[in-house]
Amino acid sequence: MITETFKDIITRVLGVQYSNKIINHLEEKGIRNSDGRPFSNESIRLFVNGYRDNREVESAIVELVEKESQAAKQLSERIERVVESEKSA
Repeated sequence: MITETFKDIITRVLGVQYSNKIINHLEEKGIRNSDGRPFSNESIRLFVNGYRDNREVESAIVELVEKESQAAKQLSERIERVVESEKSA
């Protein structure tokens, strides 16, 4: 189950409109609801707010947050290298 602490991390990394990003990630991984359809925005909000459990969905959300967090970190490092190189130029 997603905790309040991890919910805060999700919104910080993915933004407050995280549902579509998560839905797209689940679709890419072939993860669908019990009816075989893509998850709805409401279902995603229920998972993120800790009202519904699904280990597969939660694992995919963790994977997405890790991936996006790492991408943001790499971008920050690249920007910092450019800034530093311009300072010394």
